[in-house]
Amino acid sequence: MRNWEKMRLVPGLVQESSNTCGLGALRNLFAHFGFYILENELRQLLVAATGRKINDCGVFSADVGLLTRILGFQTEWHSGQQVLMELEQKVGTIEQLCSTSVVCHDSRTLAFVESVKHYLRIGGRLRVRPKEQAPNITDVTEKLQSGHCAIVRVEAHDYYGLTNEIWGHFLVCIPDREYTQVLDCYAEMGALEFGASKWQTCMESARNYNWGHWSDEFIAIGLSR
Repeated sequence: MRNWEKMRLVPGLVQESSNTCGLGALRNLFAHFGFYILENELRQLLVAATGRKINDCGVFSADVGLLTRILGFQTEWHSGQQVLMELEQKVGTIEQLCSTSVVCHDSRTLAFVESVKHYLRIGGRLRVRPKEQAPNITDVTEKLQSGHCAIVRVEAHDYYGLTNEIWGHFLVCIPDREYTQVLDCYAEMGALEFGASKWQTCMESARNYNWGHWSDEFIAIGLSR
């Protein structure tokens, strides 16, 4: 059995609103380590660190990494986002972004860049790859096998089979003996937003998801700094 065939969807803590899957994923991650925290507490930590409130688009991967670092965990964010590649080309190395002023033409890009800077300043590690070499499930399983957990980003249309939806979603992957637990904080809320019958089909798509085709970004998380 290949590593990605050992992924098993299991129940987890439910996200508290439709745009807070990043915070919901963090709650599931921290609960695994015996640390329980409310979404509102995570919101407050994010506002204190960045000065930015969560809007309808939710949180960036950098925010997820930032909050994990604030709470004392080791993090390594792996991404093939084009905007990160462009930033790295502009400033030399991604670490130099912290001390470089970058012109952004829209408020969301500016918020993203500032979030990345906050993440790097607190000691978060970032591995940027060309889009054609974006992280895949082999990269994730290597981290899981070395004792890390991972927060993985998926696309709703791909993972749930929601063909007309264009939003991203965060899942938690936790190694557990023979299989890898995949905790989905949206598993229950989806029925409320899409209807029980349709959502049952979506969850079947999630349970049978072909992780061998996955290519997106993820954050590897360890216990110590």
